Amino acid sequence: MARIRYQPATKTKGFQPIQLTTAGISRMREETSRVVAGMEKNRQAEQKQRAETLKAMQANVDYTEQITKENKKIQVQNFKNEQESITQTAERDELQAKYDNNANQSIISGLQDFSKTVSSIEKKNKARQLEDQTKLAASQDITTISADIVEAYKQGEFSLLKGGLKNLDNIRENGVKSGERFSKTLSNIAGEVGLGAIGKQALLNRVYVRVHSSINSQALQKNPEAAKDPEKLAALQSSVNTELSGFMLKAYGISEPLYFADAKIKVLEENEVELNRSHEKKEELSKEIILQTADDLGLKGTTNAYTAGYELAKSTGSYAEGHTYLVNQIGFAETDAQVEAIGNIITDDGRLYKDRFPNKFKPAVQARVDNLNKRARENRRVLKETLDNNLYEAREPILQRLNENPEEIYKQVTKEYYAQGATPPSWFKESYRSAVTGANERFAEELATLQRAGGVVSKDRINRERNLTNREKLVTLRSAQIEQQYGGQAGLDQLKGLEAIARKRTNIAVNGGRNSPITYTLLAGMEQRWREHFTATQDVVKATELLEADLLEADKKENPNALFAAKYDNDGNALSYPNLSSTDLDTDQRLTLLQTKIAAKRSLGEITDMPSMLGEPSALAAISVQSETSNNIQFTRETMYLAAKFGKKPSEIHNAQVTANNKAYGTNTPLINPTIKSEAIDNANPADAKLMNSIFRAQNIRGTANYTGTVNRHMRYTFSGNGVSPIQHTNALVEVAGQLGVSPVDLATIIGFETGGTYDPGIVGGEGGNYQGLIQFGGPERAAYGVVPGMSFEDQLRGPVRRFFEDRFARAGMSTQGATLEDLYTTVIAGNPGANRDAQDSFGTSARSGVAKMGPHREAAMRRFGFQ
Repeated sequence: MARIRYQPATKTKGFQPIQLTTAGISRMREETSRVVAGMEKNRQAEQKQRAETLKAMQANVDYTEQITKENKKIQVQNFKNEQESITQTAERDELQAKYDNNANQSIISGLQDFSKTVSSIEKKNKARQLEDQTKLAASQDITTISADIVEAYKQGEFSLLKGGLKNLDNIRENGVKSGERFSKTLSNIAGEVGLGAIGKQALLNRVYVRVHSSINSQALQKNPEAAKDPEKLAALQSSVNTELSGFMLKAYGISEPLYFADAKIKVLEENEVELNRSHEKKEELSKEIILQTADDLGLKGTTNAYTAGYELAKSTGSYAEGHTYLVNQIGFAETDAQVEAIGNIITDDGRLYKDRFPNKFKPAVQARVDNLNKRARENRRVLKETLDNNLYEAREPILQRLNENPEEIYKQVTKEYYAQGATPPSWFKESYRSAVTGANERFAEELATLQRAGGVVSKDRINRERNLTNREKLVTLRSAQIEQQYGGQAGLDQLKGLEAIARKRTNIAVNGGRNSPITYTLLAGMEQRWREHFTATQDVVKATELLEADLLEADKKENPNALFAAKYDNDGNALSYPNLSSTDLDTDQRLTLLQTKIAAKRSLGEITDMPSMLGEPSALAAISVQSETSNNIQFTRETMYLAAKFGKKPSEIHNAQVTANNKAYGTNTPLINPTIKSEAIDNANPADAKLMNSIFRAQNIRGTANYTGTVNRHMRYTFSGNGVSPIQHTNALVEVAGQLGVSPVDLATIIGFETGGTYDPGIVGGEGGNYQGLIQFGGPERAAYGVVPGMSFEDQLRGPVRRFFEDRFARAGMSTQGATLEDLYTTVIAGNPGANRDAQDSFGTSARSGVAKMGPHREAAMRRFGFQ
C-alpha cells in the first residue's frame, strides 16, 4: 500500500534576492565614493590639527624634559637587561666548568640537566626582557615619533577604512548577483576584517583614556605633592604612561605604540592641563614665599630693608603688588620713624615713594593713624574694664580698708586709674564718700575717748594716722596730755634722767648693765612710780623727790615689801625686783640686746640664764601651757634667733629661759611638752623652722612641706639632658620657676594641663573660646598682664605668666616662694591662691580635682624638659 505524503497547508517560499539594476549598483558605488571623499577631507583636517598639537607639545619644555627622562629610562632598562644577560652567561660558564671536573658519565648527565636549566633561564630572561622592552616601547611618547611615521601609520588606517568600505560594496554586490540568502550577506559583512579592526581600535583607544584617568588619579592620591611640583608631576605622568602601556599589553596584547595614537594625544592634552595647573600652584607658592620674605625684611624697619621688600613684591607681578606690600607695611609700622622710612624709598625714576605715589602713601598713613586711635580707644576700654573687674573682685577687702583709711586707699586706687587715663567706677566713689563720713565720725569718737581716758597718745598711733588733719589733732592732744600728766617738757626730761639711775643701780649684778632686762624692769617701775607721784602732786620737782624717797627706803633693806626692794639669787649673782612687774621691752629691743650679748662673746647658757631675755615671762609660760593642750605652738622670735645662731633646738632654749624665769621670779611655769610641731621645728633647718614657726598659715604650710618633702621644690630636680623642648624654653621655665620660688615641674605641669599638652602660647580654649595662652588668660587678664598675639613661649612665660602669679599672690597677702602645685592651680582657676579649692568652674573642674588629673601631664612635662 502506498505511503500517503503529508502536505502542509502552506509551502515555504525560497529567499528572493533584492534585484539591483546596473544603474542602482553604479549609484551605490558613487555614494561610497562621496563618503570616502568626505572622509579624506576630514582626515586631512585631522592630520593638520594633529600636526599642530604635536608641534606644540614638542615645543613644550616640560615635555622635552619628560621625553628625555623616558628615553633615559629605556636606556637604563636596556643596560640592566644586558648586564643581567652577561651575569647569566657568566653563571652558565661557571656551572659548565664545574661539571667538566666530574666523571664522564656524570658530565654527560650533568650537561643534559645543565642544558635544560640554561634553556629555562634563557627563556625566562628573554621573555622578561621582551616584556619590559615591549612595555617601554608601547609607552613611548607619541611626540618622540617622527611626524612622517605617524602620518604613514594614520594613512594606513585610512586606507584600511577605505578598503573596508569598498569591500562592503563588493560583498553587497556579490550577494545580490549570487542570489544567496540575505543572512549570508550579513554574515559576510560582519566578518569584514578592515572595518572590524578600525572599530576595535577606536574602542580600545577609549578604554586607554579611561584607564589612564583611573591610574593617574590613584597616583596623584599617593603623591599629592606632585600637584604643586611640575617636575615631580612630569615624572609621575611618565610612570603612569608606562604602567598604562603594560596594562594594555597584558590585557589586549597590543604593543604597537601608534595603535593608541588618538588616545595618547588626548592623554597628552590632559597631562598638559595638569602641568599647567601644577605650574600655577608652584607660582602661587613661590609668590607666597617671596611675599613672606618681603614681610620679614620689613621687620628691620629701615629704608633699605623696605626697599628690598618692595622690589621683591614687585617681582611677583607688577607695581600693584609692590604698592600692596608697602601699604600693609605702613599699617604694621610700630613707629612713625618706620613710616618715614617707607616714604623715603627711592623708586626706579629717582623720586621718593611718598612723592611719586602720594595717592598710595598718604591714605595708608591716615589709615594707620585711624587704626592706632581706634586701638588706643579699645585698649583704654579694656584696661578700664580690667581695672574695674579687679577692683570689684577685691571689693570686700577694699571696702574694709576704705573704712579703716579712706584717704590712703582712695589715693592709691585713683592713682592707678589715672595712670591708665581712666577714673574709678561710681560704686567705689560712693563707698569712699560714705567711708570718709564714717571715718570722720569714728575719729571724733576716738579722739573724745582719748581725751577722757587720760594717759598719752602714743607716737605709733599718730604715725598710723594717714589723714593729715586728724594727725594734727592727735599731735595737739598728745602735747596737751604730756603737759597735763608730766608737767610738760620738764617732766619728760626728768623721766629720761631715770634711765641713768636704773643702769647705775643694776650694773653690779651679773645680769645687769646697759640694755639688760633687769635694768629695763627697774626703769619701767621707776617711771610708773614717778607718774603716780606727779598725778598726786601735779609738781615735777615734788614727784622726783618722792621717787627718791622710795629708792632710799629700798636701799635700807629693812622692808622686803618695799617697791624697789632688790633680791639676789641663792648664789648672790642674779638680781631681781620681785615687787615690780616684768619689763615691757618690745621684741626689737630684746633682739638688739641679744645681738649685743653675742657680740660680747656671751655663751648660750649665760644668755638664757638672764630672766626675761627671750620674751615676757607670761608669754613663755603661755607657750609651755599651750604645748600641753595643742599642737599649734609658736616660739618667740628671740628663741628662734638664738636657736639659729647657736645651732640648738628652740625647745631646749625655751626651757632654759623658763627655768631662769622661775628662779628669778619664784614662779613655777612648766617646761614645754614636746609636740609634733615642736619636734619638727627642732629638727628642721633654720629656714624651714622659721617658716613653720610663722604666724602666717601659708608660710606654715610651705615650711612643713619643705621639711616633710611633700612638695617638689626646683632644687630637688636635675636635668637628664634628654628633653625634647627647645633649650630656650627650658631655660625660661627654670628661670621663672626660680624667681617665683616654685617647682619648674609644677609650673610645666600646669602649662601642659591648660594647653592640652601643646605648650602653645597662642592656643585658644575655655568657655566660648575666650581664653588664651599658656595658663589660659581671660580677656581682662590678657590686657592686664601684657599678653599679645605672636608671643613666644619664653616671652609669655617671663612676662605675663610670672607677673600674674606674683600679682595674685601679693593681693592675697601671700608669697609665691614655696607655693605648691595646688596653690598655683588654685590661682590659675580662681585668680586667688586663697580661694575655695573645691569651687568648680563652668566645666565642673575645681582646683583640687584638676590637680588630681595632672599625673600624665606631670610625666610628660618631665620628659619634655628633661627633668629626672
